[in-house]
Amino acid sequence: MLLKGKLGVMLISFLVVMNVVFCGYAIEGDEEKQVITEQGEKTQDIADVEIKNKPEYSGLIEKLRDKKTKIRLDAVRELNRIGKEEIVCFLIDAIGDRKGVIQLESIAALGEIGGREAVDAIIEKGLTDKNKKVRLAAVNSLVRITGRSAIFPLKEHLLIEKDSKIRFRIINIFAVIGNDDVVSVLIESLNDSSLKNRLIAVNTLAIIGTPLAVSALANSLENEVNREEVSLSIIKTLGTIRSRDSVPVLIRMAAIRGKSEINKAAVESLGIIGDKRAIPVLNELSGYGDIRLRETVKEAINKILTKNALIRLRKRRSLQNK
Repeated sequence: MLLKGKLGVMLISFLVVMNVVFCGYAIEGDEEKQVITEQGEKTQDIADVEIKNKPEYSGLIEKLRDKKTKIRLDAVRELNRIGKEEIVCFLIDAIGDRKGVIQLESIAALGEIGGREAVDAIIEKGLTDKNKKVRLAAVNSLVRITGRSAIFPLKEHLLIEKDSKIRFRIINIFAVIGNDDVVSVLIESLNDSSLKNRLIAVNTLAIIGTPLAVSALANSLENEVNREEVSLSIIKTLGTIRSRDSVPVLIRMAAIRGKSEINKAAVESLGIIGDKRAIPVLNELSGYGDIRLRETVKEAINKILTKNALIRLRKRRSLQNK
């Protein structure tokens, strides 16, 4: 017992020492990363100073400091024509110009030239500028440089962007280059203050079309925050993409009381999907509601029965051919 007690104490002491050692390494590792980052920034600053001291750029530097907007604008355009990545530092400085037109030209030029330094400046300065036109230009240049990688900074920016037109642009970009990485932020956009943006978020999730995106659409139907226009759009979209996974929620939407337009849209989508799980509820619905709903229910049942009959026929013929 005594030996076990001593071994236990020794083991605990060993673990404590190792914990301190590993923690020490972790702290040293973090400090080392910070030092490396700071060294990288200093190296970049030194490189920028060296570039700015090159004789061939001295005239452009003077022009960028000129009081006249036209002269500063011409300097930015000249830098864009030069197109070398080393002149990015001048364009980054020009983002902070007091004239919006020069800011816009600078960000557009950065989008043409590209590079890591340009991307960082567009995110840190362009996306955070007070001028909404500058922020919109930053979004476009960011996509131009980074392509699909723009998803990550834009996903964060969408949540804080106040201008509905810029949010609309970002959601549209997600429709083109989006994937499951943007589904969570698009779900947030279903509650956007702009109806136009809520509807484009629905379409974007449908275009992405992954199980996660479709599931997000189906789940959002039962969210009370959604207005009827958005709910109708989601229901029709789920029918258009023939999402069998959404059948349970569409059945609930078809049976919900006091929402005739939603009932009708859900029934139509169930008919398009053609899943026979909807038949029992549709049979119940055929006995009440207005004449339009009853007619829609009848059509949906016929579509489902026809589709399933065709499936059985194809299976029978396939077995016969074997």
